[in-house]
Amino acid sequence: WTANRLLHQPAVTSLARCPLLLAPCLLRRMLLIEDGQVPDSVREVVHGGRCVVLVGSGLSASVYPAWWKLVAQLCETCGVSADISHDSPAEDLLEAAEEAKQADPDGYRALLDECFGRMIDQVPSTYHLLLRLPFGSFLTHNFDRLLSTAASIAGKEFTVHAYPNLDRRRMEPGSIHNLHGWVPEGGGLVEGQIMLSSSDFEEASRASIALA
Repeated sequence: WTANRLLHQPAVTSLARCPLLLAPCLLRRMLLIEDGQVPDSVREVVHGGRCVVLVGSGLSASVYPAWWKLVAQLCETCGVSADISHDSPAEDLLEAAEEAKQADPDGYRALLDECFGRMIDQVPSTYHLLLRLPFGSFLTHNFDRLLSTAASIAGKEFTVHAYPNLDRRRMEPGSIHNLHGWVPEGGGLVEGQIMLSSSDFEEASRASIALA
């Protein structure tokens, strides 16, 4: 709904100076005023290409498991006993994923390949709406390829960058950045290609990735 508002509200002349990083949930919960309009200053920044959007797992929830569910599946597949739930803190999820990876590396990679490497047969409509907005860049910490697939369907030419090959200098208009990496189509995940377990994040920190 908010994406539609940003698309169809008439432009105004006031300019906001600061670039914004916005998640769709923030647009919905924080940026609507009483008359149901997106503030002019925010809309102008978006239409001016000076805003980047952060896409979280919520937009992919109809296609892929939530973070905690993914970790729970990894633990079950790899024979690790872990008490994982929706309320589990991030530290517990990272450690549980680490235990699963260490217990059965092949099973760990196979489940991720199966989950995220399969061919995408549906893209939630929200992705198509987001890509119609002139955001400067699109950032996501999801492992899926929904953003790039939606861009391809729309016939848009986007450059895609994924961990560990990230650089702030590549945040040009029409770019997609998978901050935590992604699983290639067809699978074939290799060590160091995604950030999911505690050791993955430690390694990324040591490598001093330029875009974080």
